[in-house]
Amino acid sequence: FFNNPHQNSISYGKDNKTHFNNSEVNYYGKFFEKIEKQQETFILRGIEHPVIDLLKESGLLENIRETYYHKTLDNTDNIPTLLTFSSSISDNAKQKTVDYLKNNAFEIKSYTIPLAELVSYHALSNKKVKVANGSVAIFLEATNPTLHLMKLSLSDNYFLLDGKPQIREGMGFDPRKLALLRYVVNEANKSIGALFTENEKLEECKRFEMQADEWLKKLDSTSHNMPYNIRSISFSKMPNSKRDVLVRKSDLDSDTGAYTQGLKDVFDAFRTDNVSGDVMAVFLLGNCFQNDRVKTSFEQMLGADKLYFYANKDIQDILTMYPKIDISRYASEESRIKERAKAEELKQAEQRAYEDRQRKEQQAANEKAAAEQKAEENRREALQFFERALALEKEGKLEDARVNAENAIALDKTNKEFKQFFDDLKDKIKKLLEKTELYKKYLSSADNLLNKGDLEKALDEYEAAKFVFDNAEIIAKIIEVKRLIKDKEKQKLKIAQLLSNVKELIQQKDFQNAKSKINEIFSIDKTNAGAIKFLSEIDEINKQQEKKFNDFVKSADKYYNSANFPEAINQYKQALSVKSEDTYCFQQIEKIEDIIQQQKDNQEKCNKITIKADELFQSERWQEALAQYQLALNLCPQDKLLQAKINECNANIKEVEDKFTDLLMNATVSEKKGKLKDALEALEDAKRIRPDNEDIKRRIKNIKFSLEFDDGKCIRDAPQKPKKIETINDDDFFETNPINELPKNSVNEDDFLGIKKNNSTSNKKNDEDDFFIKKPKKAIDNDDDFLGTKRKI
Repeated sequence: FFNNPHQNSISYGKDNKTHFNNSEVNYYGKFFEKIEKQQETFILRGIEHPVIDLLKESGLLENIRETYYHKTLDNTDNIPTLLTFSSSISDNAKQKTVDYLKNNAFEIKSYTIPLAELVSYHALSNKKVKVANGSVAIFLEATNPTLHLMKLSLSDNYFLLDGKPQIREGMGFDPRKLALLRYVVNEANKSIGALFTENEKLEECKRFEMQADEWLKKLDSTSHNMPYNIRSISFSKMPNSKRDVLVRKSDLDSDTGAYTQGLKDVFDAFRTDNVSGDVMAVFLLGNCFQNDRVKTSFEQMLGADKLYFYANKDIQDILTMYPKIDISRYASEESRIKERAKAEELKQAEQRAYEDRQRKEQQAANEKAAAEQKAEENRREALQFFERALALEKEGKLEDARVNAENAIALDKTNKEFKQFFDDLKDKIKKLLEKTELYKKYLSSADNLLNKGDLEKALDEYEAAKFVFDNAEIIAKIIEVKRLIKDKEKQKLKIAQLLSNVKELIQQKDFQNAKSKINEIFSIDKTNAGAIKFLSEIDEINKQQEKKFNDFVKSADKYYNSANFPEAINQYKQALSVKSEDTYCFQQIEKIEDIIQQQKDNQEKCNKITIKADELFQSERWQEALAQYQLALNLCPQDKLLQAKINECNANIKEVEDKFTDLLMNATVSEKKGKLKDALEALEDAKRIRPDNEDIKRRIKNIKFSLEFDDGKCIRDAPQKPKKIETINDDDFFETNPINELPKNSVNEDDFLGIKKNNSTSNKKNDEDDFFIKKPKKAIDNDDDFLGTKRKI
């Protein structure tokens, strides 16, 4: 039920259960537990009602009346009614409900037949069960989280309850739903830590029952073993602590099996304890038993022919059996329920009266004991305050003593000793305040005179203050002033000596110690004119010295930048004579000395490399000699002779390249004219210049092959006859068309100079084949370079 305070109305429905489970205000549940307690009420439109009035104020009873009329068109004042109650509802709650319905125009025909007997009667009426008198059946009811187990015995074609039902809390859940609820509660509790008992965890599982169906749907819609995130789980004990829980299908599989087995174990234990022979039928009512795994487990244990499964939705159909039952068989049961209800009500009333009486007596006794204890505590505490006030008065701390005396009187107002002491104390405090004000006046005046340096007058004021209060503080001040008067004469003599020392130190140009002495004077007399004059003189000298130092450094830097290192060192040393500890000057001198040493080392290396280069030059190894000369020039860039040697090497290299170019051109021209022997001779000479040139080797091989072919040799291996080249002019540039054409490849052709040309890779020429391309200068080997480093020039 929901009591809406804004609309002054009450609604009912299953949707309110989640709010009630979350302990939200104005929501009511556990109805049959609350109607037994008189103190359970609700407020509607300012009027207090017992909880059972929720049936009427919510409109539930009116809806039943309207439904009855629409179904039967019977506009009777008293609606004939058949009731059945859950096994977990007490007889007192049943009777209160029945009486309330009777008072609200419901004619109760019967209310004693339990749901278990209705289910068995339904099975018998539909001829699903074939049994004889004395047959035994077991009924399992799980229409809510609580599981009820009952034994039924057949008598006169009716199954009647035999013995007391057993109740198992938390076993009425669907096993898979229970696995999910347990997993979510346990995982959230790992970090929240609010639940300590199994009952607390079970209550939280019941709270989340309504949401569990939606969680299962979303979990089943996820991909295989993909997690589903259940957000914002919180417990009723700590509603503000929220946690997210990740769940996978695999997390539930093993737990579902365990809870299914637990259900079987509970049934098996009940059967063992209550049934000696064979069980003819087992009735299972509730959605808990609709799980396929549960059905399969019970069928394997008992056989499918003995099992009768009913879902919660089947209850409406089961209730249609109620009018067909001979209710006169249960008339005596109604009287027994009334008697038990009256007994329960009387017992509860007596218990409430006893508890109320005990509570009032205990409350009165507690209040009296508390008052006596408080009075005794106050007296003890007041005495402590008074004793502390006496001690403080002896110490002269009258104000603190007054505060403690006031506290003592507040706790024990009847004590005359406390009041007399307090009055005497106030008089003493008044006199003390007058003397204190006079003392402060003398003391303040003396302190001001002392700060101005008028020591003699300050001493007179301190003596006057001592006459008012002769205490350690004022005596200490008097002693201090007398000491200052004596020290003042000594300080004058010391300042005169220090000024003399400062003058001598300035003449010696020891400005640092001179400043130290001046600071010592200022520590005694901050306004000393002589010290101020000497400090100004030192500052002026320092400015002159700073200018002289900067001029030397500027001159030295200039010589350093123009590489005049000897003069630079001289100027830096002159600067050091002004500032002997200047770091920059020392660094510059050290840097110059390093440069000079490096120049010497470079000259030695240069000489060794030049000797090696000269040997290579004499051997006409121009390229290698060029690399060594270039290396030497890098070390000694001012050496003009090395530059001349480099120019000479370049000239010789160019001469060789020109000769190589002429030989290739002559070979090509001779080849065009058909003078193969002349071409071969030119190519052989070119090969001596570049023995590793593959193009020259190929051309020599082709010409030799052509010469052998002309002489009639190697006909078997002769190449195909080259195609005749058509020309526009009969005569070529030099003479006439060649007699024999060399074979040409359609891809690789020889250009005018005999350089290999590839149409598909025309941009990727071999550097050795094209002497027009600038070639990288060869790096010297370790044998050629005494430094052991390879370097490209």
